[in-house]
Amino acid sequence: CELVQSRKNKRVALKIRLPITQILFRAIRNGNLPGIFADRGISGTKDTIRPEFMKMIEHCQRHKIDLIFTKSLSRFSRNTLDSIKYIRLLKSLNVTNRI
Repeated sequence: CELVQSRKNKRVALKIRLPITQILFRAIRNGNLPGIFADRGISGTKDTIRPEFMKMIEHCQRHKIDLIFTKSLSRFSRNTLDSIKYIRLLKSLNVTNRI
């Protein structure tokens, strides 16, 4: 569980997580990280207002991404129906989502 109160703290927390994610990805895949898709300052309650999330889904549909790392399910989506919808879509595309 993570509680970050201010915008400045959110930026700091993201700056700390990104290098860790890159190291983890390289350790598992021995390759370059295809991208970081982070909707900064946008609530995860609706997929339609998350441009980076939708960009990530498009990359998956074009078979440019086959592995997604997500810090937690709440970072993937805060809407249960959207979570189910996209997890099923990713599964149908053979994209692994590591939460």
